[in-house]
Amino acid sequence: MPNDEVSLAKLQTFLTSSKRLFLFAGAGVSMRAGLPSWEALLKKLAESIRSSDALSANLITQLCADKKFEAAASAYFNSEYITEQKKYSAIQELLSQFDAAPLVPLMKLPFQSAITTNFDKVLNDATAMARQIAPIDFYRGSGHLTSACFERNFFIARIHGRIENPETIVLGKEAFKTVAEDSQYVDILKFVFTRTQLLFVGFSFWDPAIQKVLKTTNKLFGPMTEGAHLALLPENAAGEMVSILNRLNIDVIRYSSDNNHAALWKLIEDASTQLSTPTGASPQPTDFDPLASTRSFLAATYARSAVAPNFESLKLVTLEGIVLSLIQSAGQGGISAQSLGHSLAKHLAQSEKEVSPIVGGAIKALLEAKLVRKQKLDQGERYFSVGSSTDSPLQSAIGELSQAVINRLAVTHGILATREMRDCICGAIEEIILERGWDLGASFIRRIPAPAATIEPHIRNHGLFVSGKVIEAISLAMQSLFDRPSAREAELLTSLGRISFAVCLLTAAPKTALTQALILPQRLYLDASILLPAIVPGHPHHKIYRQAIAKLVSAAKGARLSVEVVAYWGFLNEVVSHKRLAKFEAAQLNEDFKAIARREAVFYGTQNQNVYVGAYMNALNGGSTESFEAFLANVAPYENEGELAKYTESLGIHVFKRLVLEGPKFAQISLELQKAYAGDLAKQKTAMLIEHDAVQLSALDHDQEKSVRSIWVTADRRLRQKLELGKYSSLTGKMLDGVGLAQLVDLLTGLNPNSTSFAALLWSVEASDASEQIKNYLISIALEKYDEGIAMALPALLDKTVESIEVEARRQGVTLDPKAEGERGALLNLVGSFENSFFEAMAETIAKRKREESGGKD
Repeated sequence: MPNDEVSLAKLQTFLTSSKRLFLFAGAGVSMRAGLPSWEALLKKLAESIRSSDALSANLITQLCADKKFEAAASAYFNSEYITEQKKYSAIQELLSQFDAAPLVPLMKLPFQSAITTNFDKVLNDATAMARQIAPIDFYRGSGHLTSACFERNFFIARIHGRIENPETIVLGKEAFKTVAEDSQYVDILKFVFTRTQLLFVGFSFWDPAIQKVLKTTNKLFGPMTEGAHLALLPENAAGEMVSILNRLNIDVIRYSSDNNHAALWKLIEDASTQLSTPTGASPQPTDFDPLASTRSFLAATYARSAVAPNFESLKLVTLEGIVLSLIQSAGQGGISAQSLGHSLAKHLAQSEKEVSPIVGGAIKALLEAKLVRKQKLDQGERYFSVGSSTDSPLQSAIGELSQAVINRLAVTHGILATREMRDCICGAIEEIILERGWDLGASFIRRIPAPAATIEPHIRNHGLFVSGKVIEAISLAMQSLFDRPSAREAELLTSLGRISFAVCLLTAAPKTALTQALILPQRLYLDASILLPAIVPGHPHHKIYRQAIAKLVSAAKGARLSVEVVAYWGFLNEVVSHKRLAKFEAAQLNEDFKAIARREAVFYGTQNQNVYVGAYMNALNGGSTESFEAFLANVAPYENEGELAKYTESLGIHVFKRLVLEGPKFAQISLELQKAYAGDLAKQKTAMLIEHDAVQLSALDHDQEKSVRSIWVTADRRLRQKLELGKYSSLTGKMLDGVGLAQLVDLLTGLNPNSTSFAALLWSVEASDASEQIKNYLISIALEKYDEGIAMALPALLDKTVESIEVEARRQGVTLDPKAEGERGALLNLVGSFENSFFEAMAETIAKRKREESGGKD
C-alpha cells in the first residue's frame, strides 16, 4: 500500500513547481463522471447491434473478454448490417449522460490546459463548474488541432475526436493507424511532451488510446522528450507501461485501485483543497516563455536572410537559419552532420532520415554564404559558425526601428529619450516582433485573421524605471511606426514579420508546416473581398495578391501541376456594386471629392477606403493627374457582371456560375448557415449573401470528397465563426484570408512585393483612441510641408488643436469614433474645417521659433 502522505507531498511538489502544467486525462477520468469503461462501452455497442448482426456482436464480446479492445472496436465499425449513422448515434447516446461534478476537484488544480484521449464533454463541463469559464475547444478532425500549440488561454484538446462530431472520433485499429500518421496529431504530441509538464490521470494498461499515445510518442521522440512528467498509476499497471513511461521521462505515483480507484480521487481531492485555482481564473504560466526557444532561431534566420535577400522560399531560408542556430549553439567544438540531423529531427518532429536532405542542403547554402566553415578533425568532419555572433543584423534592425520611435516621440510629444527609455523601446520591439510571429503562425494554422498586435503591455514590461506618462507616449509613438512606416521602416518591418512568422510556425507546429500546410492547392477560390484588390491596380494589396497568385501558378507548373484560380459568379455583383458606390460618392461630393477622399486616406489609410477610391488616391500620390472617371475607365473597364467576368478571365481568373460550382450538400450547408445567422440580430446577413456562401462552401466540400486540394480566400471572419460552431467546421480548414494567402506563397516560393503594403498586411495594430488618431492625422499633413526638425515645435499646438476639435465635436454631436459611413464623413468634415487654422498657427509658431533663434531679428 503506497504511503498516502508521501504520495500527496510528491504530487503537491509537482503541481507547484511545474513551469507549464497540463492535465492528460484518460478513460478513467470519464468513468469518474459515470461514463462506461472501454470494455463496458464496447459490450453495450455489441448489444446495440445484436438484433441486426448477432455474429459481429458475439465477436465483439469475445474480443473484449480477451482485452483486445482495438479489434473489438474495428469489428463494430466493420459491421455491414448497420448504417454509419446508427453506429455513431449509439456511441453518442452512451457517452452523452454523465455527472461532471465529481471532477470539479481535479479541474480546480492549477492546470494551464488539458489534453484528453476521451471523446465526451466531461472535462469541458467540469471546467465550467470548477472555474466558471468556458475552455477553448480543440479537437481532432476540425482541421485546427495544431492551433493548440500556439494557444495561451485555457483550452481542452480532445486529440482523438469529439462526440459532438462523431465522424472525427478515433476508435478501432484502422483509425488508430491513421491518426498516428496525422501531422497535426504528431505536432500536438510533440508540443505537450516537450513544452509542458504533464500530469497523467485516469489511465490503465488496458486503455488502447493511451497505449497508442505512448507508443507513438516513444517511436517519434523517445528519450528526447524534455518535460518532467508525472503519472498517477494504479498498482496493477503492467511493467511494459512503466518501462515506456520511464523512457519518456514520466515519473510515477502508485495507488491502490480498490473501490473504483478511491485512493486516486482522495489524493486529488486532498491536493485540490490546498491548491485550488480561484473561481473564474484561467491560470497562466509564471515563468514559462513560449517565445524563448524561438529567439535564437530568429536571430540566426535574420542573419541568413541578410545575405540572401531575394531568397526563393521563406521555408528554406528559415530551415537554414535554424540549422545555423544549432551550429552556433554547439560552441567551439563544432558539430557533426549526424548530430545536426539528430538535433533538427527533435525540433521538427521528423525522423533523422526525413531531415537528412534538409541538413545537407542547409549546410551547402551556409558554406556558400560563408556563415559556416567545415573542418576535418580526428573524429570526422565538423561544422563551425563564422564570426562572433549572428545577433548583430537583428540588433541593428531593432536599433533602427527604435530610433524611429525615438524620433516620433520627440516630434509628437516633445520628449527626448533617456537611456532607460531607449532600453525600454529596444526590448519592447524585440518582444513585439517575436509575439507577432507567434500570432501570425497561430492564425495561419487556424486559418483565421491574426489579431491586432499589442504594444503597451510590452513597453510596460520593459519600462520598469519609466514613468506611466512616458510609457503612454512611447506606446503612441510606436503605434505610429507600425501604422505609418516610412519606406525603409516598412522594409524592416516586413522582413522581420515574415521571418518571425516562419520561425514560430516551424518550431511550434513543424510537422504540419512541412507537410499539410505547405501543399500546393489545385483550386484557389477568391471571394469579392480578395477579388476586388486583386483586380484593381493601385490598391495597397493589389501587387501582393497578384504576385501571390502568379507565383502559386508558376510553382505548380514547375511541379508539373496546375492551379485553377476561380471566382464565383455570385460574388461579381458585389464588385460591380462597389464600383457604382464609388462613382456615386464622387458625384455627390463633386468638387470636394478629391479633398475629402484624400483626408479620409490620410486619416484611415487607403486600404480602409472604398477599393476604387483608395486606389485612385494612391495614383494621385504617385503623380497622376487624371480625373476619377478616367482612372476608372482605365483600371475598371466594366459596368456589369458580364463585362467583369470577361475582364477577370483576361487576368487568368476563371468565373464559374452556380450550376458548375454547387456541390451536392448545398441545401444542407445553406440550411446550417441560415440557422447560424438567424440568431445574429445585430448583423443580419442577406439571404442572397448566405446563398453565395453556401454555394462556395458546397464546392469546397465537394472538392474534399473528390480529393481535390482547394482553398477559398476570404476576409469574412464572421462566416468562419459561424462555421466553427456547426457540423461543417472542418471546412474552415480550407479557408484563408489575404494575409494567409501571402504567407502560404511566401513560404513556398518567396514574395518580393512592395514592403509598405506587405507591412500593412503583417502589422495591424490595436487602434488608438480618437484623440490620438486626430493627432496622427494632423502630424501626417504637417510633415508633408515641414521636415521633422521644424516639426519639433508641434506638441503643444497639436494638443491645443485636438482639444478644440473635441469641443466642437461635442457641440455638433459628431462622434469621434465613427462606425457608420455617414458618421465617418461628419468627422472628416469637422477635422478638415480646422486644417487652415492649424497651418496658420503652425506657421506662426515656426516663425516665432526662427525669430528666437536669430536673436529677435527678422
